[in-house]
Amino acid sequence: MNPKLHAVLRLALLFFVVSSGLQIKAQPKEAAFNGYCHSFRFLVGTASSAGFNFEMVFTSYDGGASTVLYDTDALGYARFSEEVSPSISEPGVYRTDYALYVNKRYNAAGTISATFPTADLDQNGIADFLQKNKPVNSSVSGKLLRQMPSLLPEIPVSGQIIRSAGSSQGTYSFTGRDPEIGNVTYRGDLYLVNLLGKLMYNPTNRTVSIEADMDREGGVVVRVSSTLEYLVVDGNTVSFPAGKFTSLNQPDSFTKAFVLKRTGNRYLGRLEFVDAFRGTSWPDYTAWQIELVDTNDTDRDGIPDLSDPPPVVQTPPTISVQPISQTRTVGEAVALTVQASGSGVLSYSWRKNGAPVLNVGGVTGANGPTLSFVSIQPSQAGGYSVIVSNSVGSVVSSVAQLAVNPIKAGPIIVAQPQSVTVPSGQMAVFSVFRHSQDRPLYAIAKCAPPSPQRSGDYVLYDGLRRVSRAPTINEIIRQVERRLEPVEG
Repeated sequence: MNPKLHAVLRLALLFFVVSSGLQIKAQPKEAAFNGYCHSFRFLVGTASSAGFNFEMVFTSYDGGASTVLYDTDALGYARFSEEVSPSISEPGVYRTDYALYVNKRYNAAGTISATFPTADLDQNGIADFLQKNKPVNSSVSGKLLRQMPSLLPEIPVSGQIIRSAGSSQGTYSFTGRDPEIGNVTYRGDLYLVNLLGKLMYNPTNRTVSIEADMDREGGVVVRVSSTLEYLVVDGNTVSFPAGKFTSLNQPDSFTKAFVLKRTGNRYLGRLEFVDAFRGTSWPDYTAWQIELVDTNDTDRDGIPDLSDPPPVVQTPPTISVQPISQTRTVGEAVALTVQASGSGVLSYSWRKNGAPVLNVGGVTGANGPTLSFVSIQPSQAGGYSVIVSNSVGSVVSSVAQLAVNPIKAGPIIVAQPQSVTVPSGQMAVFSVFRHSQDRPLYAIAKCAPPSPQRSGDYVLYDGLRRVSRAPTINEIIRQVERRLEPVEG
């Protein structure tokens, strides 16, 4: 490996916007958002000794004994990530690979591992020295292992990191003994990778919108924004699905699904990027600790609104099936029905021609979805509607007309024919009295015989009109029966 020196990469730290297009629509609430990367940055370290100018550049540790991660740009310059990352198996130990240039020429490469402070006084899952709001002035110690061009024994190193509270920029220095020229002290700047700002969330549609700032070299502040969906698992757990993020002039960045756990009004959890900075050909700055602080507690149940059950949206009643107009005959049963929906308990109030209906006279359901008539009467005909109400509002149904027809009865015999005695030669009349809407009154007459040898005929009259004539009363009766349907007596 012999890359040129002067294109050492100045890491374009992640700033992203989600591509999902989700938006907060109504009444967002605010929580503090703190995103802390478990890795941090060492910019170029320089040293001078015995007429030599040393420059050490840093890149992501890959665990290889014969490789150092770097990319080469179109001009042939080396690109390094400047990442110092935590050891997975050794708490407090951080590692970085390095490339050493002497008088502008590549000289050697290897690995530095050192122990950094582990204090986490606020117990948010991230060491205090990695938080912008916490100062640091601490000694560090470790070892430098040169692996290329040839393997040399480990060199003990010791140094110091200093940073003021409220600043992402600090300094580092460490001293190691070079076997050829003696002690060499390297000095340079360090930078935290923090996202600090606010999270706006909508408890109704379960979306969050993040706005946070990231400090860069030269006092530059990058505004970071993102919009994500979230799921309330329970009052103590909030989960986020895997997401797709974009950053300016960089390929898309992806995150894995992550979960935040609540303690009090604080939510903590680990966020893993598949690759936070896509400007290199390998994954880097992937491990983050997220801290949310939500002081909103609308219902005062001790659980912040972020993980409270979603608010119940109250809706006024709506009618899906209107009552239908009907026609019935006196004495029949009939029912008018409405179907409605809405929040909470629905109440019903039936009206006839605008006046309230009472549960009397064979009527039931005046305050329910179905109004029933056991035996409909002419007085109950009219226009019926119903008012459906809940705590939010009310709605009036369309008017259903209920028509009542009278009974179409057949003839009813109210007086039977009576026996009569008349002088010989005169007509005898036998009458059937009835009540009917559509039948006339019938009468049977016995005519005088034309001679002593013959009996007189019988004649059937419809009012004054003679309808038929027969020699016997039985035949006349049969003709009457064909015209009458006796229903009584």
